Amino acid sequence: LPRTYRASPFGMHQQALIHYQRGEYRQALDLLQAVQRNAPEYAPAMLLTGLVHSRLGSPLQAENMLSRYLALNPSNIYARRELASVLVQLRQSTRALETVDPLLRSDQANASVYAIAGDIYAQLGQLGKAREWLQRASAASPNQPAILSWDAIMSARAGDLDRAIEKLENATSLSKAITESDGMLLAAYLYRKDADKALALVKELEADAPKDPRTHYFRGVVMLDLDKQEDAKKAFEKALGLMPTFIPAVETLVRMDLEAGASASARARYEAVLAVHKSNLEALLGLASLLGRTGDTTGAAATLERAASLHPSALEPRARLVDLYLRQGDKDKARASAQAAWTANPNHPAAMEMVGAVQLATGEVNTALNTFSSLVRTFPKSEKGHYAMGQAQLAAGRPKEAEASFRRALQLDAKLLPAQLKLVGLLMEQKRYDEALRFVRKLQKEDPKGPSGLTFEGEVLAAQDKWREAAAAFRRAPD
Repeated sequence: LPRTYRASPFGMHQQALIHYQRGEYRQALDLLQAVQRNAPEYAPAMLLTGLVHSRLGSPLQAENMLSRYLALNPSNIYARRELASVLVQLRQSTRALETVDPLLRSDQANASVYAIAGDIYAQLGQLGKAREWLQRASAASPNQPAILSWDAIMSARAGDLDRAIEKLENATSLSKAITESDGMLLAAYLYRKDADKALALVKELEADAPKDPRTHYFRGVVMLDLDKQEDAKKAFEKALGLMPTFIPAVETLVRMDLEAGASASARARYEAVLAVHKSNLEALLGLASLLGRTGDTTGAAATLERAASLHPSALEPRARLVDLYLRQGDKDKARASAQAAWTANPNHPAAMEMVGAVQLATGEVNTALNTFSSLVRTFPKSEKGHYAMGQAQLAAGRPKEAEASFRRALQLDAKLLPAQLKLVGLLMEQKRYDEALRFVRKLQKEDPKGPSGLTFEGEVLAAQDKWREAAAAFRRAPD
């Protein structure tokens, strides 16, 4: 092909697409980063970059790219489905549901969309709906690896790990390429303390995909589980030798460095990623977190500002800046960061929530109430919006309205722990102990293995001076 074609955004995108289809994600990303430098608004490259980041375990960067692409092409079914899947990884369940809902209400849904819907409802604690969508997915495509994987997740959540492993083994047998199923199966083996099977799986992947960084990352994970620190480190380093920006390996090595007291080495790992890819969002956020942890709040703020500048539509850098500036007592900078997030994301509930949270934290209670009122009107299915509204209503001395807001948040996401805490606390403050106990026992029924139900029960009983019953509840609560 002519050199001018190969060097054009279109030509580089086409070459990256070929690498992507072959599972050669590192080569694809190298080309796509060149496209971003020369033509940052080239939409096809945004989509493919988001897909590559998702496959390589960088969900924040994937979400940023896919959101930008979908804003330009809202009717693209594939992009909508992939963004919803990434939002599930980030546990942004309500936004994931809003993203996939147009597909579910159309004739454009397929087995993968049904499976994503099932996973979203499982995260929201609505297990009946989750099973319904996963059954539809399985009926539509019973032997698709992704469907089997999601089905396995449901089995694991139901406490049937053996059945989950059986489904994952079936899923991995359907493809020699590394998929999400391989990582899930490895995790299941390690959870069951079956290191032999975990190592056997890694050896299979090493034979099938020796140049994929995930292969060596998986070996490192197994070595860590076996407490073979040096072998683990070598495997993670090998993954980075194949792909210097492979964030899962970087973050694991950073944790190992910090545990060994080597903060300078940890910092150097993030800086090595940024030397190759200066706008890598995960590396910037990781470096900022590390700097803050080591007491360099000025450096942390500068790094977060850099991340926000390079990724103006990304919410995470702005959210961390708001938190940092509020802790420092710099109300003006916190307010400016929140407003910048909302300006860049006028249709994102989390951005509006950020503005209201700053207003509430700085004592502007009535202004915060107005902001959150607008939020829940515009985004009535935002569970965090209703929770934030309840917080503002409490601050305004309106507990009855706050209770209704917390209950609405829990209708949307039964597992929203902050709303559970606030509702139980409110009922206890008002000495409505019977209602509080009914609520916590409902939590126990919906999530028998969850810690919050029994812990809350103990607190409600203790508030009534029923110390023996409270102690028994606390003892039964999982660690």
